[in-house]
Amino acid sequence: MGERHPYWRRLQEQEAALGFFRLKEAALPRWLEQEARRQGKVLPPAAAQRLIETVGDNLLELAQELEKLVLYMGAEKTITAPLVSQLTCASRSFTIFALVDALGQRRPEQALQILKRLLELGEPPLKILVMLARQLRLLLRLQDYQDAATPVEEQARRLGLPRGIVLKLQRQAAHFRVAELRSHLFNLHRADQGLKTSPLPPRLWLEKVILELCPPVPFRNQRLGN
Repeated sequence: MGERHPYWRRLQEQEAALGFFRLKEAALPRWLEQEARRQGKVLPPAAAQRLIETVGDNLLELAQELEKLVLYMGAEKTITAPLVSQLTCASRSFTIFALVDALGQRRPEQALQILKRLLELGEPPLKILVMLARQLRLLLRLQDYQDAATPVEEQARRLGLPRGIVLKLQRQAAHFRVAELRSHLFNLHRADQGLKTSPLPPRLWLEKVILELCPPVPFRNQRLGN
């Protein structure tokens, strides 16, 4: 039940409910900075942002990576962004970001390698499709905002994302046309139906959809001097 549900609001009015809602991504940097301070360290905004970009928005994974950083620091107080890049592990959400990068840059071999890594991490095939579709929808919304010349801060507010992630998404969106993103989402919908109804192995469906989104450039023999 969401916090906007009428029944939930009635329970709140009667002081009969206590909610535990997932933190929005825009609130994560402040949460990380507070956690670091509680453990006697300073986590500047740039380092907090780098940690979110690398690990994702899962609080447990963020807390675990922050704990590793704190232990590594010893007596040192400030956790820097380069140190975060050096020591933290890329999570599944970060790998999805890399997968969309590979699609935008038309690198099917790299996209298939990233897909393989996701499956090795134990990510369910259907969830991979869901995360990929979510990322493409974000890019589609960003295209609309950029066409309307919406300021970055307003885009971040509407999407509920930190400004740094919106800037990174903008760079990613530059590799796609609006019609292309819509076509990709349609292909993902077809793959979702295929995964749920077809006897084919899920991995084959995922590889098929990756190659549909990012077809290999046909090999052409070229004569020397051309």
